[in-house]
Amino acid sequence: MGLAWKDKLMRSHGGIELLQGQASHFIHAAPAHVPHARHRLVEETRRLNGVLDTHLKDSDFIVSSRKV
Repeated sequence: MGLAWKDKLMRSHGGIELLQGQASHFIHAAPAHVPHARHRLVEETRRLNGVLDTHLKDSDFIVSSRKV
C-alpha cells in the first residue's frame, strides 16, 4: 500500500467526526426535515466508515508503526 493511499485515507478519516455530527443533527435535532442534507450526510458517513472498515479488515491499526 502506497503512502499516497494512506494520506488520502487519513484526510478522509479526519473529517468523519464532523460528518457524523452533522448527520446526527439532521436525524435527531434539526427543527425541519431536510431530506437532501440528511441523505447526503448519512451516505457520506457510511462511505467513509466503509473505507475505514476495508482498511482495518487487513490491519490492526489505521496507520503503520513503521517509520517513513
